[in-house]
Amino acid sequence: MQALYAFFQSENENISNGERELLKSIDKITEMFVTLISAATEVINFLDKEQENAKNKYIPTEENLNPNKRLQNNFIHQFFLRSRDYNGKISNYKIHWRNSQDLIRKIYNQLRESKQYQDYLNSEISIEEDKKFYNILIGEFIASNEIFISLLEEENVYWHDDFDLVYAAVIKFVKTLPADANEFTRLPDIFKDPVDDKEFMIGLFRQTVLNNKEYDVLIGNYTKNWEMERIAMMDILLMKMALAETINFNSIPIKVTLNEFIEMSKNYSTPRSSIFINGNLDKMIADLNLQGKIVKTGRGLIE
Repeated sequence: MQALYAFFQSENENISNGERELLKSIDKITEMFVTLISAATEVINFLDKEQENAKNKYIPTEENLNPNKRLQNNFIHQFFLRSRDYNGKISNYKIHWRNSQDLIRKIYNQLRESKQYQDYLNSEISIEEDKKFYNILIGEFIASNEIFISLLEEENVYWHDDFDLVYAAVIKFVKTLPADANEFTRLPDIFKDPVDDKEFMIGLFRQTVLNNKEYDVLIGNYTKNWEMERIAMMDILLMKMALAETINFNSIPIKVTLNEFIEMSKNYSTPRSSIFINGNLDKMIADLNLQGKIVKTGRGLIE
């Protein structure tokens, strides 16, 4: 949806360029996943440096000389330090925090003074406790930090819309990482089925673009009491995408398509868009069905 909106707004007629931007935006989700983890890694590394510096005090305390390394030895942190997939992506995306050490220090100071951190240091040593606290570090000290969010929004236009997805993916990955995970364990793929999902994504983008003018006419015929200029641009786009999916993807049930785009309208368009879109799509799809332009195949899909 975002890629199509940008494509039509730019009045670009090169579909290939639009598809490249779409794939780039998808890749940004993986980059954001790695960035969120790398911030946690940087905070823990900062703690390690502070503890090492404390040993060089003129009169170091016993705690300075023998600091608690519980967080540095955290199972999840150690996994990422060894992970070939994670470190390869850090290198490919050129992720670093050299220019953001003030932010890292602030997060570290908040963490160090927190009850959650002290409770973790005194808790039973186990992988489950390590996972639980790592997710606290991610959720309460990094992902909730307004400066951190602002910084990433400046560097990545997709951050705001995709943040919840990325955050949920990190939390789930940490919770489900097996005890026998090693340096070869891969990070989660953005697609459940890389081949089919990517093919569907490109196909929906392409069909919406190629049939754009046809769908304009179709939508115009069913919204004659409305001037097209008065209809929210996002409503028109969502209806075009729904038509493209309904007509061109014969294995997806009509109800699934309708529900998906109606839900999207609730998040991305006007308060009454879901009612407007639902009513008009119902009429269009019913007529297209009668005209034989919608063919669904597969068990339970023939209507």
